[in-house]
Amino acid sequence: MQDLKKVPLPLPPIAEQKRIVEFLDHKTSEIDQAIAKKQCLIKLLQEQKTILINQAVTKGLNLKAPMRDSGVEWIGEVPEHWEVSRIGFIGEVGNGSTPNRSNAAYWESGSIPWLNSSKVNDGVIYYAEQFVTKRAVDECHLAHSATKNYHRKNTRIKSNVFPMVSKTNEQALENCIKTALVEHAGYQEGNPADFDREFAIDREKFWRFLETTQPEELAKLKDRPNWQRLILERCDRKIKKDGILSVLKKGLSIDDAHLTLLYSLPYNDTNPGVLENFEKNIFSITCQVHYSESDAGLSIDIVLFLNGLAIATMELKKPWTGQSVYHAKKQYREDRNPQEPLLQFSRCLVHFAVDTDEVWMTTKLDHEKTYFLPFNKGFNFGKGNPPNPNGHKSAYLWEGILTRQSFTNIIEHFAILIPGDTKTPLAQKNLYFPRYHQLDVVRQLLTDARTRGTGHPDFSQVRKKHLG
Repeated sequence: MQDLKKVPLPLPPIAEQKRIVEFLDHKTSEIDQAIAKKQCLIKLLQEQKTILINQAVTKGLNLKAPMRDSGVEWIGEVPEHWEVSRIGFIGEVGNGSTPNRSNAAYWESGSIPWLNSSKVNDGVIYYAEQFVTKRAVDECHLAHSATKNYHRKNTRIKSNVFPMVSKTNEQALENCIKTALVEHAGYQEGNPADFDREFAIDREKFWRFLETTQPEELAKLKDRPNWQRLILERCDRKIKKDGILSVLKKGLSIDDAHLTLLYSLPYNDTNPGVLENFEKNIFSITCQVHYSESDAGLSIDIVLFLNGLAIATMELKKPWTGQSVYHAKKQYREDRNPQEPLLQFSRCLVHFAVDTDEVWMTTKLDHEKTYFLPFNKGFNFGKGNPPNPNGHKSAYLWEGILTRQSFTNIIEHFAILIPGDTKTPLAQKNLYFPRYHQLDVVRQLLTDARTRGTGHPDFSQVRKKHLG
């Protein structure tokens, strides 16, 4: 210890020490961020690889091929010309040749999925619990059995070859969407416990928004008995009569008090006050919302709120769990009661069925009559979405469409309730939410008009091409 005390140590001045520390903090932070981005990219590429494999073995290579219902819920749709057959009709299941478990070289750090024949009893196999090494395959006569071909009913398969499905489920997609909206789009994360099933609102955010932005208006009502319940009932009654779109745009009037429930998106930056008010809006995302008044166990994957008012729901599926957007639509039709407050017509603006590849939407839930429209970009002049080198094909939904500015713009200028009169009952009206291409084309035209003017020849050609 005494010798250690004698070791010379370079000692720069305090000011220089601080600069060194700041420099190292800055640089290590940059390196850490770069590492995190690379790790995220690797994870996304691994997911993309799994998606490609799953799509090829369950949907085929021709994405434009006609599809049909397989008749098996977890499989969903398959190409029209494919057969769906039991494994036993087209292959063989056997046992034996299990690598010696006392030989660590066969099992430690293995990467090849190993399924015992007992796994057949599981019904659906999503992932392997055991893995063997390549050495095990080479030395235990597995390579020969893995390439044995069986021919039956003009079908060829390779035994012991299993398309593996990732253990991850829709919760991973749920977390991906939540992270994107909270960390990059200005949303707040909601607590499922704050959801009021009777009025379909996030109570905490509803009251926090009003208390912080309009205390004077609330003061006009606080002398009333049970004044908070009064506001909730009036708001609920107004939504049931005129729809959520009207309440967001026009606010809520109770006697001499008027409550603004959405601060408008500024057209430009010339009025700082409008921008300041817009920033007061509370957009939030809540996962696993138990919405039902009759069945406490029912939950929806995601609900989006604006100042505590529900504006959208999302049911999520992941193709490599054996389910797709097809199953999300089916879930809305068969398992979601449109009489529940959250799911009543025009209570929310839109309901999204989402998987990692596609997005579909509806504005009205009506059991089997529920009609979904695609909210996809299209690819190669066909359906679906183009590959996304940075993540899921459907990421444009949460990375672009659902941002605070974009969603507010849709509410104020695109979503519409027809007819717009006050005499027609809400149940006889239609709520329109723009499809992706409608939204994209109009926004491109408006951007072009602002930057180059409406008289530019290109603008006229684009307008004629898309709008007629």
